[in-house]
Amino acid sequence: MPLENTTALLDQAETATGNDNPSVSVNLDGIADWSTQAPFLDITKSMRPWFVDTGDGIAFYDELGDVLDVDENGWLMSMPEGYDAVNTVWDWHNQGYAESAAEYRSGVYVLRYEGQGTIQLYGNTTIISQTDGEIVFENTTGGAMGFRILETDPNGTGDYLRDISVVKEEHLELFEAGGVFNPDWLELIDDMTVLRFMDWLNTNDTKLASWDDRPTPDMFSYMVDGAPIEIIVALGNQIGADIWVNVPHLADDDFVTNLATYIHENLDPDLQVSVEYGNEIWNSAFMAAHEVEQLAQDAYGDHINPFGGRLSYYGQRASEVMRLFTDVYGDDASEQLIRVAATQYVNTWVTERILTAPDWQEADPDNYVAPSTYFDAIAVTTYFGGAIPVTEELREMVIAAIEDPQVNAFDVLAAMLMDPNVDSSIPQVAASLAEQAAMAEAYGLRMVAYEGGQHVHHLFATDGSGLVLDDFLTDFARSEQMADLYQELFDMWRDVGGEAFMQFTDVGGPSQWGSWGLRATLEDTNPRAELLDALNAENDAWWQDRAGTHFQQGVHETGTDEDDTLIGTLQEDFLLGGSGNDILVGGKQNDGLHGGEGTDVALFRGSSEDYSITAVDGGILVEGPDGTDFLVDVEFAEFEDGVRVDLSGDQGTPDDPDDPADPDDPSGGDPDIPDPGTEPYYGDVIHQTTSDADAIVGSDDVIDAVDYRGGETGVVVDLQYGVSYGGASAGDTYLSVENVIGTEGHGTGKGDWLRGNDANNGLYGRSGNDALMGGLGADTLDGGEGWDYVSYGSAAVGIQLNLATQENHGGEAEGDVIVAVEGIRGTEFADQFTGGATDIYFDAAGGDDTIIGGNAELSTHGGSGADRFVFTAANLEHWMIVKDFNSADGDTLDLSQVLSAFDSTTDTLSDYLLVETLDWGTLVSVDTDGGGDDFITIGLIHGIAGNSDMQSLLDAGNLII
Repeated sequence: MPLENTTALLDQAETATGNDNPSVSVNLDGIADWSTQAPFLDITKSMRPWFVDTGDGIAFYDELGDVLDVDENGWLMSMPEGYDAVNTVWDWHNQGYAESAAEYRSGVYVLRYEGQGTIQLYGNTTIISQTDGEIVFENTTGGAMGFRILETDPNGTGDYLRDISVVKEEHLELFEAGGVFNPDWLELIDDMTVLRFMDWLNTNDTKLASWDDRPTPDMFSYMVDGAPIEIIVALGNQIGADIWVNVPHLADDDFVTNLATYIHENLDPDLQVSVEYGNEIWNSAFMAAHEVEQLAQDAYGDHINPFGGRLSYYGQRASEVMRLFTDVYGDDASEQLIRVAATQYVNTWVTERILTAPDWQEADPDNYVAPSTYFDAIAVTTYFGGAIPVTEELREMVIAAIEDPQVNAFDVLAAMLMDPNVDSSIPQVAASLAEQAAMAEAYGLRMVAYEGGQHVHHLFATDGSGLVLDDFLTDFARSEQMADLYQELFDMWRDVGGEAFMQFTDVGGPSQWGSWGLRATLEDTNPRAELLDALNAENDAWWQDRAGTHFQQGVHETGTDEDDTLIGTLQEDFLLGGSGNDILVGGKQNDGLHGGEGTDVALFRGSSEDYSITAVDGGILVEGPDGTDFLVDVEFAEFEDGVRVDLSGDQGTPDDPDDPADPDDPSGGDPDIPDPGTEPYYGDVIHQTTSDADAIVGSDDVIDAVDYRGGETGVVVDLQYGVSYGGASAGDTYLSVENVIGTEGHGTGKGDWLRGNDANNGLYGRSGNDALMGGLGADTLDGGEGWDYVSYGSAAVGIQLNLATQENHGGEAEGDVIVAVEGIRGTEFADQFTGGATDIYFDAAGGDDTIIGGNAELSTHGGSGADRFVFTAANLEHWMIVKDFNSADGDTLDLSQVLSAFDSTTDTLSDYLLVETLDWGTLVSVDTDGGGDDFITIGLIHGIAGNSDMQSLLDAGNLII
C-alpha cells in the first residue's frame, strides 16, 4: 500500500548541508599506500603497485615492464615466469603525530575478487572467514599488511583474478551503494571552495602524453599514474567544490581536448575548473622542468638562455592548452573556466617572461600570440618561513632560543616570522605578492594561489643542531603561535587582492621532509587546522558572488536495527537503512541507497512515467528528472503519483562503475674505512656520467666503481637488480660492479638513491640528500655532504650498530662502515644502536630495541615494541631526544649510568631528577650527586609529564636508576 505522506517526506529533502560560500582551499596529498589520508573506501586504489621478489631483492612495478602479463586495468592475467608470487602492500608505519592512524586503520576488512586463483594475506592480518570470492580478515594493530597472488587463472580459461577490492567492513554497505570516498576524510575537506589535484594527478613525475594511456576508474591502483579525471570530477560534484587540474607537461592536443570535454560535460555547471599546465615549471627541482627546457631548445634553438627559454615555452604551451580548453567550453568559458599561469612569487621577471614568451615571438613571429591573451589569472604561493631552517644565522637564532630556558622559543620564532627584516617573513612575502598583484593588474589578470602556508618546517641539510630544530619545528607547526601567523597570512593575502586562501596539503603525517598536512591523520586536530576551519566558516568568498547550494553537500546517513526514515538533500546522498523496514528519501542529484535487511521503500518525486528502472550488476538504477539513483537491497520504489514498483528479484552482482623510492633495501662498500677529511678509495672507476643508457660490466677480480659526479640530477642506482631508474644514470645497467659514486647535488634539492648487492659494496653519496642501502656484505656507506640516510628496513634479522667504534654486526650490518650520514633506519626486529661522535637520527622501527647515547646529539624514534633508551655520561654534554616514549608499550628509560649515586631506599628522586614540560617537549635534567641544585639537561623526551610521572615510571619498572 502506498504511503500517505510521500510528498511531505520528499519536501524534507529540499535542503543541503555545509558552507554555501567558502573561502579556503586546499591541495590534496598524493595517493600512496603509506599515506594517512585514507581517501578511498576501496583501499586497493592506494595500494603499492605489484612487485616481485627476485630472490636477490625486490623488483617494483615500474621496473617489471613486459615481465607482468596484465590487462588494461593492471590485473594479473597469468603468473610471470620464474616467480612464485606477485605482491602488494600497505606500508603502514604509525609514529609520532601520525600514531592515531594505527587505531583508525585497525579493524575488520573484506577482500572480494572475481576470477580463479590463490590470494595469500601477509603482515598484520588474521583471517576470520574465507569463501570463493571473499576473504574476511582483521588487522588488530593498524600496522603494515598486504597480499600475494600465488596463482591466477590456473585452468587457462581466461578467468583470471581481477576486480579485487579491500573495504573496511563498517563501510561495506556504503561501498556497495556506489560510494567511492571515505566519509571520515570527506568531513575534513567538504567545505573547501577549491581542491587542487596536483599530487593526485602525479603531476611532477607523469609521463602521460596520449589520452589512450590515461588512468581510468577501473585501474587496479591509482599509485601507478595518478587519479583518473572521472574520480576527480566525481569528488568535486559530491562535496560541491571547484576543481583545479594540472595538465601533463607532455600531453598532446588530443589529450587536452578530451580532458576539457570530459570536465565540461560532467562537472556540475555551477562549479568551476581551474586549469594549469604542469606544476612549477620554473622550479628546477622537478624533472618536468628539465624536460620542458629541452622542449624549448628543440623549438627555439640551442642559442637561447636555458631558463628563459623554459619560461617562454611554458608560456607558449600553457596558452595553447588554455586555447584548447576555451574552444571546448565556448560560451561557458567565462563562467566555468579559470585559466592560470603559475609563477614564482618572489620574481616578477619570471611572471612577465611567461606572459610574453619572447623566445617564441622571436622564433615564430607569424604564429605568435601573446600568452597573456589566454590567461585569466596568475597563480602564486603564499609560503612563508622557508629561509629559517636553511639560513645559518636564522637557524642559530632559533636554536639559541630553544636552549634558553628563560624564553619561549615559539614566541621568538613567531616574532621573527613577522619581522620585515627577516628573509621569507610574512611582511616580506606580502611585499612580493603586492608586486605580483600589480603585474597581474597591468595585464588585466587576477591573482590566485596554487599552494601556500608555512614553509618553515621542511627538509634541510644542516649540522647536527638540525635534529633538535626538526623536532621543535614539527611542534611549532602545530602551535597556537602558528595559528596566529596563519591569521596574519590570511589578512595579508586578502589585503593584497588574492582570491581563495589555498593550503598545501589536507592530511599527511609530519616528518623531516616537512609538516605539509594540515592534519597528521583523519582524527588529528591542532590550532592551525582549527583556525582555517573557523576562517572558512566566518569569511565569505570576498572575490566573487557565487554563493549557493552548489558549494554544499549531501549526507551519509545510517539507520538502526529498527524501522527508520532516512532523508537526503538537494545534493548527492548515501542512505544506508540497516535492519528494519526503512523509508529512504534520496532527494535530488545522484544518490546511493542501501536498504539492508527488511522490506525497504525508496521515494521519488513526481510521476512514475518520468522514470526508467533498470536492473544492473549490483543493484537497480532509477533514472529520472532529479538524477540517477543506485539502489541495493531496496524492495520497492514509490512515486509521488502513488505508483509503487516491486524491485525484488531484479538485483544482480556488482559491475565496475563508469615510492618515492622507499630506502628500505641496503647496499655495500669498499671494505677500507675512509679517513675523514681525505678522498676515499673508490675502486677502479670503469664508467663516468654520459647522456646515454650504458651497459656497464666490471671485472670479477677487482673492485669496480661507477662515477656519477658529473651528473646534473640525482641518480637512482640499484646494484641488487643491476639497473638504474632515473636522473643522470637513467637506463644504465650493471654487472660485476661493486661501488657507486653519487652526484654533487647541483642545487636540485634531490640527492641520490643507491642500493648495493650481496658483495662488499661502497656507496658514496657525495653532495645532496642521499639514501643508501647496503644489503648483505661488509659495506662502506658514505653519505658525504647533505642530509643522508642509511636504511636497514628490509633486513631479516636485528642488527647491532656502534657508530663510535664502527663495530657493526648482525645480518645486513655485519662489517659495515657508516660514514657522514645523518639518519639511520633500523629493522623490524630487536636492534641495538650506539651513537657516535656526530649528531644522528635513528629510527628504530619495530622490535624491542636498545638505544644508547653517544658523544653527540642522538634523536630517535623507538617505534613499536618495548624499547630501552640508555643515557650515558656522554649525555651530560650531548642530548638524547626520544620522540615517542610510551610506557604502555614497555618502553624504559635507563639512567643508571648517569645517576649511579641514587639510592631508592634513602634518596629523594626530585633531588636527582628534574623534568620540565614545555610547549615543544619535555626536558629531562639530572643532578649527578643529588644536591638538587646543579641540574644538567641530558635529553628531550615526548611521552612523560613531570617528576610525579617519573616516580610512577620508577615504581612500574619503566625507569631504571
